[in-house]
Amino acid sequence: MRLRRLRLDRYRSFIDQTLLLDRQVTVMVGRNDTGKTSILHRFFDQYVFEGVIHSADVPRVTGAAGPIQFSLTWEVADNDYDQFPLLEAFGKRGVRTLEMRFRNEEGPSELWTYVGDGQRLSAYQGKAEDGTPIRRDVFRARNLLPRPQYLHIDRTVMTNFQTRLFDLPAATPANSRPLAGAHEASLLRLAGLAGETRPVSDERWPPTPFPQSTMSLAEVEDRLEQLSTRMTKLVRRWWDDPPGVTVNLKLAGNDETKPQSHRENNLYIICNLTDATGLPLLGSGFLWFFTFLLNLELLGEWSTPLLLLIDEPATPLHPSAQRRTAKLLDELARKHQVIYSTHSPFLIDWNFPQRIRVFERDPVSRRSLINNRPYVAQEQIWDPLRESIGVTLGDIGGFAEVTILVEGITDQIILANASRVLEITGGPNLDLAKTSILPYGDERALEAILVMGKRAGVRCVVITDFDEQGRKTEAVTARLRANHVSIGNVLADSRSDLSIEDLLGVEGCVTWVNETYSSFDWFRPISAAEVTATRGTLSLGRALEVLFANRFGKNFSKVSVAVTIADAWWHGSATIPYHITNLIGQIIQAAG
Repeated sequence: MRLRRLRLDRYRSFIDQTLLLDRQVTVMVGRNDTGKTSILHRFFDQYVFEGVIHSADVPRVTGAAGPIQFSLTWEVADNDYDQFPLLEAFGKRGVRTLEMRFRNEEGPSELWTYVGDGQRLSAYQGKAEDGTPIRRDVFRARNLLPRPQYLHIDRTVMTNFQTRLFDLPAATPANSRPLAGAHEASLLRLAGLAGETRPVSDERWPPTPFPQSTMSLAEVEDRLEQLSTRMTKLVRRWWDDPPGVTVNLKLAGNDETKPQSHRENNLYIICNLTDATGLPLLGSGFLWFFTFLLNLELLGEWSTPLLLLIDEPATPLHPSAQRRTAKLLDELARKHQVIYSTHSPFLIDWNFPQRIRVFERDPVSRRSLINNRPYVAQEQIWDPLRESIGVTLGDIGGFAEVTILVEGITDQIILANASRVLEITGGPNLDLAKTSILPYGDERALEAILVMGKRAGVRCVVITDFDEQGRKTEAVTARLRANHVSIGNVLADSRSDLSIEDLLGVEGCVTWVNETYSSFDWFRPISAAEVTATRGTLSLGRALEVLFANRFGKNFSKVSVAVTIADAWWHGSATIPYHITNLIGQIIQAAG
């Protein structure tokens, strides 16, 4: 299940606001005191999961009288019925959306309303003695929904600590303990050990209800060695400055003292983190990243997907490591839906601009405002970011090992999302952990970018439309001897103008145009036949712009349609057209 919409009618400083969630990753950007942390931490954990209402959360901004009220809309997939008790809740399979509405009425009342595909569900059974409706257990969030897991690392793992091991009761679930908190206990858990941990101390351990572990000393050391290998492999995948990091977890002492410590159940564990030369790595940035990785590694123990909520990750890291962390979070979204906040432009994966949500605070009313679509037009996308974090793409759009330069954000969204979905499904794809897809805008900006790229020694591939602008761009790439791929080489079409929309096909593109604009009162569905009949030699994207201007008197947003298409690919309700796959294959070949 993936959360797709959070409607905040009245909650704290949010009045009549909607947060649209990306199916994979949502990035919340904004200045301090705009409400990001209150949503990530307090809202999901306290209200949704625990169901605890607090008077401090009643809206106190001007003109916002009334009870706390909000709703959440979840997208349901076929495999969710095998992981969550949806069949018991819905009474049938096939329900595709679940809406949960909350209103904090005074007196005994049904605070929560559940709606499946527009039909109200029977979520209550009888009443308590005081008249309070009794909600069925299956409808409690902790039973029905992906568990929200808030992660904020305010301290790093200790590289030397003390532990006493114990045996958990046989009925204890493997993933019953919290993911965050005692990072040292998390290390033990990854090793298949259970125990209490503390800084090294001479004090006696307090009493414990758990029996001492029956595991032998040799088995403890073997498990620590296996975890060392596992964590070394994980760290080396995501950290390369310096390269060759080694993780070595071991018991302190010698052949005489270690058996004694084991008998007394008072073990000292050393976590050595070293570079390729053997020098220790004790910097705060690296220790934060290592702690972050071990917490994320624990997510693999959860049998069901989580709603992973991360507050300002990677703040101790340098820009390059922050960029790598953004790639790591994208990787994590294969299983878990990820929502995180950041003040850093380096924590935004610019391959996926449609994931950005900008939070602002009205200076007069003090209400928090959510901009769900700062990416709608290229000339607008960076303005909200400049206001909220003080930078633009031009300040931070860095090169990767391979940098794909595209004309606009539409191309960026289509290429990045198609490539990511193809990677998951086993098709040809760009390695987005090592590839940046950046819009260049016009040939003058492109020339400057290519010159910088050549100096930086990166491999650049320019994607050009087959039109007048594309021909100007190709002249720049030829003069600078840069690799380029033309849409005209991908699609066999005699038209003089072709853009990336043409690779989607008229039928497919028109279908998603109608889907994108279906909620607008002024819009009337268009047909592929009329687009074909009226487009002439225009590219499909330009033909749609002309049609919208003539028929509706409105601007056509190619970017919005691209987001709709990408969402359908992720959902599996649409397949990636052959010509898009072909384009990606040609880019891979051009990149060498």
